[in-house]
Amino acid sequence: MSNKLRGIKPKLMALSIYQIIGGVLGIGLTLWMINLTSVSSVFLLLVLFVCALYGYSIYCGVLLLQERKDGLVHSKINQLLQVVSFSIFGYAYQFTSGAALSVGLDLTESLNFKFNLNASSWQVNINSDSPALIVNVNLLALFLIRFIDITRKRRKGMEVEAQIAAIGQTPEEQPLTPAL
Repeated sequence: MSNKLRGIKPKLMALSIYQIIGGVLGIGLTLWMINLTSVSSVFLLLVLFVCALYGYSIYCGVLLLQERKDGLVHSKINQLLQVVSFSIFGYAYQFTSGAALSVGLDLTESLNFKFNLNASSWQVNINSDSPALIVNVNLLALFLIRFIDITRKRRKGMEVEAQIAAIGQTPEEQPLTPAL
């Protein structure tokens, strides 16, 4: 059981640092962008929403650093928010905290395949004049979701092993459940 735990901890530490750095970078770039543009109240609300998303990414990383059980659940939600981005007839959503390696289709004028690599970024359009029809899937977010799912299953297996090992033992003899 300790070998399994040893293999998981450094990966969870890397994921937590990745989420924290992505969130800090995203907030920093967003605040820098505010200084370069004129600010309307609608834009300010949008910036607050996006900063909350980046703050959530930082929160997810901190939960993993603290080895809290719900850290993996929140991290999965954080990655799910980053899987799909789109721009469809004036409406757009794209959120990346950390990095994105995405593939997609641009159907605006013809069928074009897109491949993008970017760092913490966001785009939200509501009823703009853009005729774009673009859909992207973030492969890195999908990879991290898969990693989180595998880690959760391993963790559950280790908890079951600890419970089975504790059967028939007095409370003093029972092994501690591993923290993740």
